[in-house]
Amino acid sequence: MGKIKVNEIEKHDATEVTVNSDVVMAAGTSVSSPSISTDTISEKTSASGVTVDGVLIKDGAIAGSFISGLTTGKVLQVIEATSSTLQDTTSTSYIDITNITLDITPSATNSKIFVLYTDMNRTTRTNDVSAGSITLQILRDSTQIAQRHMSMYNSAGGNGSNTIATSTAMSKLDSPSTTSQITYKVQMKAAVNTTISSQYSNETASLLVMEIAGW
Repeated sequence: MGKIKVNEIEKHDATEVTVNSDVVMAAGTSVSSPSISTDTISEKTSASGVTVDGVLIKDGAIAGSFISGLTTGKVLQVIEATSSTLQDTTSTSYIDITNITLDITPSATNSKIFVLYTDMNRTTRTNDVSAGSITLQILRDSTQIAQRHMSMYNSAGGNGSNTIATSTAMSKLDSPSTTSQITYKVQMKAAVNTTISSQYSNETASLLVMEIAGW
């Protein structure tokens, strides 16, 4: 096979220099100056993607493991706990919502933990003097990080015994400042003369946590 050795290739006129599709550069060959400009780089082997400087680009996406330069705001891990079994209580003290608890071990002390709880809740009050309310809280271990109090009725009187159901969402961007395992869970409590429910009509309740690289 013949070779052409030159120090520079320069276009002859206003048109661009064309390299035919059957021209192959030897392994390890690079072009440092000038650079190569192109509109499209296509994979040679189907479904293999294209690797540029060690970064794999495949099917229009770059895997998160290759984004080493992104040091903050990156999702490091995601954990979810779900349940769809109706749970009723008349307790006026906090009780755990069954199965809506999970453990996570942050990878760095400056990580943030985004916590999201969703549920279908119901309250049933037995008389006009009951507020018919439900109170929810999210705990990190034994520390309350979020609370929501929902009064389902107007001020006491006028409505008698009644039942109201509503979808609920609570979220918190937490800063646990630890690399030890921590536990997140959700608790609920009722007003007097009130029955409250989680996972009403067997709708799915979810507790989802995401570790976010800190800043």
